[in-house]
Amino acid sequence: MIVKEYEDHYLDNVITLFVEEYKVEFESYKESFIQFFEHPFQKENCLRIVAINEDNEIMGFQSFFYWPYTKDNKSYKIYQSGSSIVSKKARGKGVFQNMLNFADTMRNKYEIDFFIGFPVEASYKSFMSNGWNNPFDVQWYMKVKNPFGFLLSWMYPNNNQLSIQGPFSSPELKLENSREFLDWRRSYQNGKYRIFSFSEGSMIFEVNHKVNKRKKVFNELIIGEILMNSTDEAFKDKAFKKYKKWLFFQLDISIVSFCTNNENDNLSRRILDIGLKKLENKIYFITKYADLLKQEDCLLYRSDIDTW
Repeated sequence: MIVKEYEDHYLDNVITLFVEEYKVEFESYKESFIQFFEHPFQKENCLRIVAINEDNEIMGFQSFFYWPYTKDNKSYKIYQSGSSIVSKKARGKGVFQNMLNFADTMRNKYEIDFFIGFPVEASYKSFMSNGWNNPFDVQWYMKVKNPFGFLLSWMYPNNNQLSIQGPFSSPELKLENSREFLDWRRSYQNGKYRIFSFSEGSMIFEVNHKVNKRKKVFNELIIGEILMNSTDEAFKDKAFKKYKKWLFFQLDISIVSFCTNNENDNLSRRILDIGLKKLENKIYFITKYADLLKQEDCLLYRSDIDTW
């Protein structure tokens, strides 16, 4: 087995791995792969890894894409793990572990502060055995709003792409949302979004949502990110009052959901106060080379995950 950085001539073979595993359509997945990794924001930044055998066949693919965060106006070069796959005929041979080990050797080349990930259950243990940490998880909350909301879906058009104002400074580690980062995210997003925005002078409050279908019928409104550039409590009170009113009139929505790693955060607490209840469901949050990172140091939402 040889593990090395991805090269363009491996493209079709890598796509074939995903086609065989997930039964996706080859050309459409290839197009989305290119949009994701070849965009100017990621092309020279992202770390892509392949494992090949002695016959030059692709045995696995692993990527770490540039995911910039900021804390107290300082930027951090953080890389998120994603798009992991191992060929069916190569499983149980240490391919995934070898690709993770190779990523460690690339850390200095890409000037990576640390790695993060939101793994599914199937890969969680593999990361843990590779020396990753699970400092905390991201907790889901939910509220039933209008069970018959799907009957009103025709009344509520959605945006095809997010329009986020940023960057926003934060005392916690939070997505940087630079213009370059947002341009890249818009280039590959294909969801349905709704934005609530309120401002007074230079003070801005914005909540980003994604509309998801539950059981192909019920409209779920996922609160993905909360942005505020002011600490003024009077502005917060007014902004959340208007947000609650806006949320009430989203009559097509059957379920409202939200996830955060810190329910004691001021903004998260205000969102939860609209009546969301804690679920058993959690999202793993894992790190490597971030040993001193604590839960109170971060503010993570659903939008922190690449699939948002």
